[in-house]
Amino acid sequence: MRLSSLTGLILMIEPDERASVRITSALEHVGLKAVTFPDARAISEALSLHRPNLVLAEFLTHRLDGLSLYLRLREQGYLGPVVLMSSTSTPMDRAIGLRLGIDDWVSKPVHMDELVARIQAILRRVAQPNHKEGARAARTQLNPPV
Repeated sequence: MRLSSLTGLILMIEPDERASVRITSALEHVGLKAVTFPDARAISEALSLHRPNLVLAEFLTHRLDGLSLYLRLREQGYLGPVVLMSSTSTPMDRAIGLRLGIDDWVSKPVHMDELVARIQAILRRVAQPNHKEGARAARTQLNPPV
């Protein structure tokens, strides 16, 4: 799959409007569309309005941290990739998040080329035909039938 053929909708949760504009511009430059929300509290509404290919979120937003956001996304049935960004997380936060299933964790300040490249790599991976079977197997391991 060529990079130029990647398209998708990124649901972004970023409270900093300047950062949001910069990231949206970088994503649009490579053909990705971003829908931005300033706060993770709107995640239910966002998921009911949009079917994102990837969720990109600030680790700490008003009243909800990235790990809680990740768990809420899964509870609401979103099984797609999640990338967190943070300037304040600890190595333990990142390790816990990655073990929970967060696909990537990017340190701020974010270098736009690196962020876009990471998102493109994840989107390429999930576009592979066998990815859905792998996701289903992982979900079964996390929540085995009783």
